[in-house]
Amino acid sequence: MQFSFDEEQREFAGLVNDYLEQNFSARALRQQWEHGGHANSDLLSSLAELGIMAPAIPEEFEGLGRDGLDLPLAFEAFGYYGVAETIAFTSGVVAPFLVRYAAPETKRRWLPQIAQGRVLCTVQLEGDSLSIGASTADLFLIVRNGQVHLVAREQARVTDAVTQDPTLALGEVEAEVGAETLVSDAPGAVEYLQSLIRSAVSSILVGISQRLLDSAREYMLVREQFGRVIGSFQSLKHRMADTVVQIEAARSLSWYAHYSHVHDDAHHLTAANMAKSAASVAAHSANYTALQHHGGIGFTWEHDLHMWLQRGYALERMFGTADELRAALGAHYLERL
Repeated sequence: MQFSFDEEQREFAGLVNDYLEQNFSARALRQQWEHGGHANSDLLSSLAELGIMAPAIPEEFEGLGRDGLDLPLAFEAFGYYGVAETIAFTSGVVAPFLVRYAAPETKRRWLPQIAQGRVLCTVQLEGDSLSIGASTADLFLIVRNGQVHLVAREQARVTDAVTQDPTLALGEVEAEVGAETLVSDAPGAVEYLQSLIRSAVSSILVGISQRLLDSAREYMLVREQFGRVIGSFQSLKHRMADTVVQIEAARSLSWYAHYSHVHDDAHHLTAANMAKSAASVAAHSANYTALQHHGGIGFTWEHDLHMWLQRGYALERMFGTADELRAALGAHYLERL
């Protein structure tokens, strides 16, 4: 299959990228790390004005009435600049899930607020003890016993988790669920939610990996050893080239995962699992490459590299590790055979 983004999709991603480049520097992200802030604190309303929350929401609910293919390039930019995952989960996971499965009254209540950037959402999959963005979210999609429930913050008890990266806003969510909170128990609903979140995270990981690779490249072109810039060393070039290949493979798979949702591909979960697995491998490679090529300075708090190192390290292991997803893919294909 040949696939490419159209002009409007690339222009939209360019607007998001330009805004973040101008308004969300590494210094701004560092300030949030050091002062316990969250990466969505100053961005949500501005990104909502750009339309980032609304592509998957129909016009009748104040959305743009487009599709999810407006989002993967923007999510890569989120990873590249360190934007909180909760914003991506709101527009790329919760919104399309509600559009597909929620009752009309639930859509009327929440979709306009999401489109306007007035609420943030996150997801708690079955068995997860902590949720990204729990301490800042207004709305939770919670999977319990094969059912998907929608819980507002006032109905939940959130215990913030102390972590190295405060912008992840991790927390433990406890909530009573029942008929009044149920969104869907339809066959395939949980799988659809899993595939949405793994697709979103794969795109974010691609952006993080690209940031790590670019940081390594910039450093290699100025750092000298034995009278030569280290970027001229053949062994380092080989490692960089291997990482580029892994990132590009993950990028292609993440694009296809988003495409499979938009076109109702029956194998959307398989596509998402492949994308998240490949993105985790690429992030691990980029993490190792960037850290090693920076040498001792890469280990220090004072260097910005650590913010992307730790974010990538965390997301590699959430919503399925590479090994777990490969095992699931292998079991799936063996079952088909």
